[in-house]
Amino acid sequence: MVVSERLLAELEGVLRREKFRRYFPEEVVAAFLKQLREIALISQEEGVIEQVTVDPKDDYLFALTRSTSADYLVSGDPHLLDVQERQRYIAPIIVSPRGFLEDLDRVV
Repeated sequence: MVVSERLLAELEGVLRREKFRRYFPEEVVAAFLKQLREIALISQEEGVIEQVTVDPKDDYLFALTRSTSADYLVSGDPHLLDVQERQRYIAPIIVSPRGFLEDLDRVV
């Protein structure tokens, strides 16, 4: 699993939103992020990438996958999943979390 500081900051911001507090109390978010930092490879997005998605704020994820040669980009974001549908970006495979788990089940 590869993440970047930018991705971790985005994840933290989302998990700390008021609407998620009943599911993820402050201490759970802190523990989750701490554990994620311990088990994930933290890398930087390198290189410039042309606009790939309709939301340019997501394009850094493609730079991250390219710089780390990731096989998958796992996301539930419809803007990212749409890129795979249009096949504008060949690698990595862009898949939802459920799709990724299904792929893992086929391999294991």
